[in-house]
Amino acid sequence: MEGPISIARYMEACLTHPEFGYYLTRDPLGAKGDFITAPEISQMFGEMVGLWVIDCWQKMGRPVPVQLVELGPGRGTLMVDIVRTLKISPGLKTAVQIHLVEASPVLAVSQANNLEAEWHPNFSSVPGGPFILIANEFFDALPIHQFQRTKAGWKEIFVGLRNAGFATELAAPGSTLDRLSGKLQNNALPGQFAEIAPSALDLCETIGARIKADGGVALIIDYGYTEDGYGETLQAVRNHQFYGVFDDPGQADLTAHVNFAALKRSLSVAGAAVWGPTTQGEFLKRMGIEKRAERLSGDASPKQKKEIAAALHRLTAVPAMGRLFRVLAASRLAMGQPLGFDRDDDA
Repeated sequence: MEGPISIARYMEACLTHPEFGYYLTRDPLGAKGDFITAPEISQMFGEMVGLWVIDCWQKMGRPVPVQLVELGPGRGTLMVDIVRTLKISPGLKTAVQIHLVEASPVLAVSQANNLEAEWHPNFSSVPGGPFILIANEFFDALPIHQFQRTKAGWKEIFVGLRNAGFATELAAPGSTLDRLSGKLQNNALPGQFAEIAPSALDLCETIGARIKADGGVALIIDYGYTEDGYGETLQAVRNHQFYGVFDDPGQADLTAHVNFAALKRSLSVAGAAVWGPTTQGEFLKRMGIEKRAERLSGDASPKQKKEIAAALHRLTAVPAMGRLFRVLAASRLAMGQPLGFDRDDDA
């Protein structure tokens, strides 16, 4: 690989290089890993998503078969909890065909130990037909391009070598700059930064087109912002602590905040109806997570009750994941409003 290279190419190499890529060489989840996702915090998260899947299938007209797709399923914990929840809707339990889009051979082994499914390198290889797609903490890991407005106009941030280490530099931007919204391009002041994730937008266009053609719904849960904005959000995490983005490439998780406004545009342009975003806390409460916590606590020991309460707080509270994470849905307009959303949502 020749430098300097874009931030997007740097992220792609660090995360998915076939020999040294972060996601391809380890299980990053859990207390012994680098981060913990919502499904690993509590079964309640997956159960609420499972109820959402049931509601959507019914509103879709109960198609048989229906593809249940998850992008970046981690250890398979979320899908296991969803499938368990589907037992309350026997027709759906027998109708679903599970498809997992996974790049990591390490995580695919964990998934195979827990699920019967078909694996795919990307969403485009998932068979056609009605589908329900889940993407939890998937879009934040897709590569971004970073730009800075200067007195001479927009420049793209590249990564190069300096003094035996990595350093950033500014250079003329490529055509990716054209995909920034007009608001960002035209209103930025010198010194301000902007980001865009072309692969995320392309994927949303593909999902939206499939929704329009085949019928289906998609649920996207991630941390990010809901309006086009300026700033640098690229970050690295290792051992549950923030880490230097350019320290030990391939040894830390690299992510960036998701621009939900851009995802909405891409889904809508492709022909899908878009709902939200709302906050994760509001979505889970609307799905009934508080009542589920009460039910679980009823037969629990004092220690378990504290754990359930702590998990509920972490998943739904404003200072925690409840506000930081957003939830977005896309469907055919004829399906109507999915459960967990309100027409006034724009969190």
